[in-house]
Amino acid sequence: GFHNGTMSTRSENNLSVSAHGYIEISEEDAKRLGIAEGSSVKVTSALASIAGPARVSSKLKAGLLFAPYHFRELNAATLLTRSANIANVKIEKA
Repeated sequence: GFHNGTMSTRSENNLSVSAHGYIEISEEDAKRLGIAEGSSVKVTSALASIAGPARVSSKLKAGLLFAPYHFRELNAATLLTRSANIANVKIEKA
């Protein structure tokens, strides 16, 4: 489905799937860093920092994070250069 934030954050159906921004982290990395589901984490790239709740996932490989970029309050796109969809980041407890 389409959930890019311009109109999709006004849709009850899309928000039932994901009502707010989050930072998804692998189970392995979460355990290593002492990050629990729902705890506040800070992610920093060369350009910016964002903070949001952790979502611990068995779907991600260690060393990778995922954050949806379309939630205005999370503002994950600020971590990226203009045409990139991936960036090197540091994650820590907030």
